[in-house]
Order: sequence, then structure tokens, then C-alpha cells
Amino acid sequence: MTVHKPPANDIERLDNLLAGCCSPDDDAFDDEEEMDAAAAAAGIDYAAWGEEIRAKARAHLDAAARPPEPLPELSDHETLLRAEVDRAVARYQGKVPPFMLAKLRELAERYWREHPQASHVLRRMAAERSPAISEKVPTELGKALAEREAESREGGRKT
Repeated sequence: MTVHKPPANDIERLDNLLAGCCSPDDDAFDDEEEMDAAAAAAGIDYAAWGEEIRAKARAHLDAAARPPEPLPELSDHETLLRAEVDRAVARYQGKVPPFMLAKLRELAERYWREHPQASHVLRRMAAERSPAISEKVPTELGKALAEREAESREGGRKT
């Protein structure tokens, strides 16, 4: 005689249910009513389990069907970081395999985030592009950044 161990999750619950219904041992139930009676005596309600599983499945499907939440707008720092990473890997577009391009992108991003001087430069560039500065009158740093971005775009098209 085995001792009933309550299942830890729905998968175990389903496995136990299938094992009980499909086991070829001598204790297997001959008909469904006998099995339902034994389950009811043990306090097991198959209909309730089924409804729990269906409710969880519906909730999961409903969550998957909802449109994704819009991404938050990037800060100036993140925008500049992505632009610098794009500029760094642009010359390799179409020349190296995609896995290598992904690794180069990862390394460039790590450099700009972790290297103290590089991150300091990005913070200064972000400060230069703050909304307080008029877009109509760019600073010298803003002009240099615009020129660098234009060069990187042109460099990316040549590949």
C-alpha cells in the first residue's frame, strides 16, 4: 500500500492522475465510477482540477494575446550609447557572420557602459544634448556628433 503524497504542482497532479488511470497493476480500477468514488473518498475532485488548469491556460493565452506594452523612451544616455555601438559595428555589417556581429555589438556596449572614461564621455555627450540646449543652435560637440553619425551611416551603406 502506498501513501498518498499531495502533488507539488499541476504537472505532478496530472502525472499522478494519468498514472492512476493507466497503471496495469492489480489495483487499477475497472470502471470510471469506481475510480471517481475512490477519488471522492480521498477528497480529490477531478472537475475542480480541470477547471484550475483551464483557468491558468486561459489566463496565459489572454496574456499572450494582449498587445505588448510600449517600450519606455530611451534616455539621452541610452540613445547615445546605442548610436556609438551601432557606429562601432557598422563597418563589419555584411563582412562577418551574424554571431560575430552580435558578439562585437555586445563587447562595444560593454566597453561604453563599463570603461570609466568612455562612460564619462557618453555622460558629457548626453549633457550636451539636454533639452535645455536649443536644437536649432547646436554646440560644437553636437556638430561633431552629427558629423560622426552621418559618417557612420555612409560607412554602413558601403558594405
